[in-house]
Amino acid sequence: MNIKKTILDVGCGESSKTLRFLEDFLSAENVFVVGVDWSFIFCKQSKNKARRHNLDAEYVRCDAALLPFQDAVLHIVCMLDSLRCLKGQDPKKFVKEALRKLLPQGKLYLTGLDRVSFQSRNLPAFRDPSFALSWSSYVPLNESSPFISGEPDYTETTIKERYKFVGISPEHVVSELLWRSGVEPETTWKTEIEGNYSYHYYVITAIKT
Repeated sequence: MNIKKTILDVGCGESSKTLRFLEDFLSAENVFVVGVDWSFIFCKQSKNKARRHNLDAEYVRCDAALLPFQDAVLHIVCMLDSLRCLKGQDPKKFVKEALRKLLPQGKLYLTGLDRVSFQSRNLPAFRDPSFALSWSSYVPLNESSPFISGEPDYTETTIKERYKFVGISPEHVVSELLWRSGVEPETTWKTEIEGNYSYHYYVITAIKT
């Protein structure tokens, strides 16, 4: 009898990234997905989306730094562009908690946006002082040059009208976090192009030894 692999999706949101990740990197067959998020609404939306896609899944509202599961029970843990959103605590706590729930030889996947470039020139990134791993770039909605001389004023309402917010957790910062957590990361890259803009994404894999 084939035993289903259990996948924990940390910070699942609406699970759009989860479904794409299953399609691109994993198989949705013979897996059971457990999604966790701080938002009850996101958990409910993800549950409905899982039903529409015939995905065997359940969703739990909880703190990602204190997961309500036994240790060493999961085959895979995913943080799909969610690490930058887990504000308020040391990000190492989230990684250590995820690793604690993994079985030996279980895999941890972290994805994110490393940088955005415009006509092959990287956009400036601005650090969010509220969280060490949360970065942001401001990208004009039109095709005008996005380069700006200083950090935008966060309190200015016109910024929201002129710019699209892009959150960034750089690959080298996340990889260093994994090294410090005692696992060896491996990175693969994916680039998506929209007009003059290039979005550079990473998938970091770490195996629990």
